[in-house]
Amino acid sequence: MLVYVDDLVITGSDNQFIGHVVNTLGARFSLKDMGLLHYFSGVEVIPTTAGLFLSQHKYVRDILETQNMASAKEISTPLSTTQSLHLLDGITSADNTEYRRIIGNL
Repeated sequence: MLVYVDDLVITGSDNQFIGHVVNTLGARFSLKDMGLLHYFSGVEVIPTTAGLFLSQHKYVRDILETQNMASAKEISTPLSTTQSLHLLDGITSADNTEYRRIIGNL
């Protein structure tokens, strides 16, 4: 039987215990210790004196850059919350696939 785990994060406050867990897993499975965690699954990990600070700043920036929106300014509500949108030119509504993909990334 072969079990493949692409990424696994082991963290805690007791470095000796973490080392024991890694050694125990390494004795049974093939693994590679990648060292300190900096970025995982879209989340930047920043060690602080109080613990770990998790940020998705880079991930959001990357999404904005792929959509050519890196220089866009923030706004609390980009559209009116009281008026409905109506087509004025008779053209059918736009394909929402790209919009759904971007929202899915968020």
